Amino acid sequence: MITHTRSAVGITANAPPPTEKDIEGACAAILDAFGYNNDPLETPSFLSGDNTFSPDLCRWQIRCGLAAGKVYVAETASQDIVGAAVWFGPEEEVLKSNPRDKQQAFYDRFLSVVKAKYPKLPHWWNSCFLPRLDEFAAEALGDATAQLDSWNLQLIGVANAYKGRRIGTELIQVVKAKALQQKVPRERRLTVMAGPVEFYRSIGFELVHQTEIDSEKSLGMKASFFYLTYDSDTTGALIDDTTAGLSA
Repeated sequence: MITHTRSAVGITANAPPPTEKDIEGACAAILDAFGYNNDPLETPSFLSGDNTFSPDLCRWQIRCGLAAGKVYVAETASQDIVGAAVWFGPEEEVLKSNPRDKQQAFYDRFLSVVKAKYPKLPHWWNSCFLPRLDEFAAEALGDATAQLDSWNLQLIGVANAYKGRRIGTELIQVVKAKALQQKVPRERRLTVMAGPVEFYRSIGFELVHQTEIDSEKSLGMKASFFYLTYDSDTTGALIDDTTAGLSA
């Protein structure tokens, strides 16, 4: 389901089942936040530097969030989606928690688009990239199951026209409130992989690990990855994000 969260733009409390328009609206807001609709910075090596795959990557993650996690969106009064976040809570994980077959189908659809242009890239994703991300998370948290017990932020973005309104903080705050209700300490932890590091640090996340991952061999590229955590038990309230790069 897509869950609407409170924000400065006026959000309803509940939502009907998501439509394709909802998914495209969430995707458009996230892509706009990272500049894919204009002149983007170099796309990380996991997409071969080719930003034309960014919408497909975004749709895959949103659809997996709808199937096995939660997707939170911020809407205007006219129901335009201006921000979105894909979260996986305890016992929820991309490609690994049920419904696995549905998640796999969304992932395979994404890879089929990639394979048409870069035939070697899907094999690298499956044999190198995704396993290395799992190893990276285990290194950051100390064991291989810790991320599955946490609230993992898979994807977040706020449309550029709506930055500076605390929408990004609200899309995280709504899950922080849920995390605080958990009885097991490690289930009160929020985690995020990638960046921008400055935004997450500005609202109380701590950088705990970083690494570089090599691209598919023929591309000769690298991408930096960062792992940040937010301990709801000790960190306290989220800090105002109005000056942060991904600020809402």
